[in-house]
Amino acid sequence: MIDLATPHAALTDASISHLGRVIGTFLVSPGFGGAAAVLAAALAYRAAAKTRANAKAQAEADRNNALDDREDDRWWSMYRLVYEDAPGMGEKGATLALEALEEKAHTGEQDSFLVVLSERLQPTDAVVEEETS
Repeated sequence: MIDLATPHAALTDASISHLGRVIGTFLVSPGFGGAAAVLAAALAYRAAAKTRANAKAQAEADRNNALDDREDDRWWSMYRLVYEDAPGMGEKGATLALEALEEKAHTGEQDSFLVVLSERLQPTDAVVEEETS
């Protein structure tokens, strides 16, 4: 009776030996060299694409930071101007200046300085008495 599920030991040894020769022949063949070259090229392309994407993202982040810095510089320039000219502004001018600054404020520090400025722009009792006299 023949057991098909269990190959004969000699057949198994021959199959493994043949497989080893086939793999050994392939490893020293130009086909393996070509496959390795294609794999290396694919890995290099992927690395270059990732580097390019990272550089692009960094450039975008740098550009956004520069824009934010310019916006902050403009906000502080407007703040200084309003702060220095506050006594000469009328109530309407002060209100418009505060609204413009509040609209552009985007940090907690700027919000805090707006509170200081709004206090400065509120007419005191002495100023109100001078205006009515």
